[in-house]
Amino acid sequence: MRGSQEVQPDQQQNEEGRKSTFDKLTTRGERRDYAVQLMQKVKGHIPIILETTKDLEIPQNANKLMLVSGSLKVCGFLEFIRSKAKLDESMSLFLFADNKHLVKISDMMGELYTKYRSEDGFLYLKIGPKQVWG
Repeated sequence: MRGSQEVQPDQQQNEEGRKSTFDKLTTRGERRDYAVQLMQKVKGHIPIILETTKDLEIPQNANKLMLVSGSLKVCGFLEFIRSKAKLDESMSLFLFADNKHLVKISDMMGELYTKYRSEDGFLYLKIGPKQVWG
């Protein structure tokens, strides 16, 4: 899908205790520098760390760190995730920002970044399923 790119995180140790998997790999300063570097490299895109709830299975090769266009709507981002993870259409996906705020699908990714970005420059999102009958 256009409007989204995947990037690989640096594999370094982290001495901080945040709950995200990516946070455990690097220090806050390294993450901040990396986020700035990514945004300078690809203008108009925002760095996102995508975590999943325990009841959502995404293939191991699916990247959790990505760059997404700030003008992309949340519904387009969810479509991208659904196609990448090959999820069934009957499964509804819910997206949470900062581990607690339910995100509306009509929001723009840039708006989410402005509202919920972390001190390290990344937008941390959590995605989870909900079965829908129909």
